Amino acid sequence: MKTSKLAFGILVAGFALAANAGEVEAREDALSAGRVIIPGNSLIKISADRKDALYRCGEETEFSVTVNETDGVKATAGIVSWQLDNYGAKVLANGTADLSKSNPFTVKGTMNVPGFLRIVVKKQGDKSHKTYSTAYEPEKIRTAIPKPADFDSFWDDAIAKLEREVPLDPQVEPVPGYPKNGCMAERVSFATANGKRVHALLVYPQKPGRYPVRLGFPGAGPGLSLPKGNPDSKRISFTMNSHYYRIGDNKAETDALYAAEEGEWRKVHGHNKARAYPVGGMTLSREESHYYGIILGCNRAINWLMATHKDRIDPEHVTYSGASQGGGFGLILTALNKNIRRAYAGVPALTDVMGCKADGRQSGWPRILEYETQTDPARLAKIEANAPYFDAAYFAERITVPIRLSVGYIDESCAPHAVCAAFNAIPSKDKRLYHGIGGSHSSPNAPRGEIAAWLDK
Repeated sequence: MKTSKLAFGILVAGFALAANAGEVEAREDALSAGRVIIPGNSLIKISADRKDALYRCGEETEFSVTVNETDGVKATAGIVSWQLDNYGAKVLANGTADLSKSNPFTVKGTMNVPGFLRIVVKKQGDKSHKTYSTAYEPEKIRTAIPKPADFDSFWDDAIAKLEREVPLDPQVEPVPGYPKNGCMAERVSFATANGKRVHALLVYPQKPGRYPVRLGFPGAGPGLSLPKGNPDSKRISFTMNSHYYRIGDNKAETDALYAAEEGEWRKVHGHNKARAYPVGGMTLSREESHYYGIILGCNRAINWLMATHKDRIDPEHVTYSGASQGGGFGLILTALNKNIRRAYAGVPALTDVMGCKADGRQSGWPRILEYETQTDPARLAKIEANAPYFDAAYFAERITVPIRLSVGYIDESCAPHAVCAAFNAIPSKDKRLYHGIGGSHSSPNAPRGEIAAWLDK
């Protein structure tokens, strides 16, 4: 029997092309900037024998692969290699296809445990590959390892300690060029743990009245610069930053600040793999990890906003929207801060961060164990001990407000099983997961107009 769509809250967002594994950083930057990039080998077309791409464990998926020489013209020669895996290191089958004999050709496979069955296809001589995946009982996917027993008390105690020991010390700086379009914009910052400060950008209408609030957090990369264009005069916007440096006046300044911070973390960790800051401090302690002070500081920043601008805010319409790293923080902050009334977390990062512990499936971004280049047992033990405390899937267990998530079936940055693990942990009675079948990390895996209307409801 086919898995019920209703049981898992599924809405198909459409079909899109797959992404290349080597383009993760470019996609993160593109997502942060609001651009959609659809990478991968566009001459290879893959589909499954079920449009909804949903299967029960033990059922067989039949993938159909077509390889073109040019757009719309099938190849008549060449060798194509293919591989089936568990969306991770476990290879389930592999082989080759001779296009002179069969094009399209089919590949069959199955999974016996909940997860995603991925096919990777590459034509000899091509630099890029194409992927596709199908879901096996995704409503049953859970994190690879259990939540630490003291997870909740750790964060509750950390919040209480910060409030007890570190004065908020809010600092407000008007943004040059404002007021604009009836709005004021301000850089704001607050003290957080370890003598550092978190930063945010606040934009609000000057006209008296109560306005809805939209909270946000950027995707991975350098973070916020000062905004361009006209602000929205119908809502308050409060976007928190992912770094401890001042929000730059422009992209060049922000990039320079980011490079300096990355350089400091690379001195600590001694490698240049991927981005340094998301894994920063994981080999030291929970309290020295980069995200520790960011999480605590952003939580108190929201409280500051609600307290100091209460005459401007409609408290019933405080919402959050973010994607990738911003999606992961959507889960974290919605779990911690009761001012948030509904949230959208698109392709959330920081979920199932120890995913590779489950049969070698891909961990959620930042894939800290997979990217770790040093094999010192003590160092790896530190990572495994500290990283779970920053897993958004464990924070998700606290979320009771209405929430929407999206997942890309070909998201090679924030793997689909990691997103499903977080979604399944949410106890809210009003939750929905939008499935981007064939969707990459930067695909619109949820109908944007529908999400925007739902947040504004």
